[in-house]
Order: sequence, then structure tokens, then C-alpha cells
Amino acid sequence: MPTATTAEEDSRSKMVLNHPHDFTKRQIYKQDFTAKTRACIQRSRAVYDRDQLNNDNYFIFCGGDIFVFTKTPAGFLFTEIGMND
Repeated sequence: MPTATTAEEDSRSKMVLNHPHDFTKRQIYKQDFTAKTRACIQRSRAVYDRDQLNNDNYFIFCGGDIFVFTKTPAGFLFTEIGMND
């Protein structure tokens, strides 16, 4: 029988991933984070910079893509994939 959980327990559980948009996120993850891309991210050195809004960012360059991680109150979070021109 299911039991009630607190918000703290829910925030750490996999049940939080049952969001209506998770299916789309999983499709995008598979498409943008192939095994080759994940290996590149792991072996590449991140480049630090601060943007115009004074946000701390780390950039990882992999082929034609730039993976951007921005500092938030929760820590550094993946925020976007840009084109490496």
C-alpha cells in the first residue's frame, strides 16, 4: 500500500521524473547526448566565463557544439547547447 511522502523525499526520488515533459526530455537527451558526445564532455576541459548578467558559466566544446552550464542556487546546471562557430 502506498504511503505519504514529504516534499523532501519526493525531491530526491525518481518519482519526480514523472513529469509530462519527461518523454520529450528523454528523446532530446538520446539525440543530443550520444555516447560519443558524453565521452567528449568527460574528457574535455571546461572553460569558465561570466556573462553580461554576471552569471557564472562553464562551457565545454565538443565538435560543433558548446555545452553551457550555469551556476544557480542549486549548483551548476546544464542550460543549453550552442553552436561552436
